[in-house]
Amino acid sequence: MRNLDWWTGKTFVMTDLETTSVNAYNAGITSLGMHAFRFDIDEDTGGLVKQDVYDLYAATEPEFLDMHLDSARGVLHTGTLRWRNSQPEGGLSATEKKHLIEDKAIGFDTVTALLSLVDDYFKEIKEQSIGDVHVISNHTEFDISILQRYYYSSYSFHPDADVVLPWGFRAVHNMQDLIIGLGYDKSEIRKELGITTSHSALDDCHTQTDILECALRHAIADSR
Repeated sequence: MRNLDWWTGKTFVMTDLETTSVNAYNAGITSLGMHAFRFDIDEDTGGLVKQDVYDLYAATEPEFLDMHLDSARGVLHTGTLRWRNSQPEGGLSATEKKHLIEDKAIGFDTVTALLSLVDDYFKEIKEQSIGDVHVISNHTEFDISILQRYYYSSYSFHPDADVVLPWGFRAVHNMQDLIIGLGYDKSEIRKELGITTSHSALDDCHTQTDILECALRHAIADSR
């Protein structure tokens, strides 16, 4: 288990993507969710306190999906294509489309527009953060790798420019590794919390955060 002090004094950004493929090398992003939060310890009770900071939820405008995939060098995976073609909302899931209509999600039409949203989000998070900013995703080799590919792809048109990622290389964490590090099984915590699968990137961010918070609360209780 990481020292308890490691979990406090910093801001975490849980990140989740909905994509057109299960292959990180060619997946296009249809929606992105980010949930920033902090953990503190109550001085009186010694219990865990979670503070929500700020959310980002963005989804591809349906009419720009094909153009977006092409510019992102993304292709539709056969199985994912079959599922997306079964959706009545132009390739987006019904949840993604509903959230766009209700303005719960910010619409984007190009890779540049999406990355601008992410850059602005991290800028605001860092301004509000009392410590370092750490990124967590369910599978860093998937979600974070795809986002990094988007950044490198956007900079490929400017060969003399340095790619500047909004997160630090050593501040990226795999959700599963963090849960194991706390001494727990993620699947068991999902069962404990009664969590079901969602097709909303932001909902999934909150779900993953709930799992992490539960594991950390157990670890704190067991350490006493």
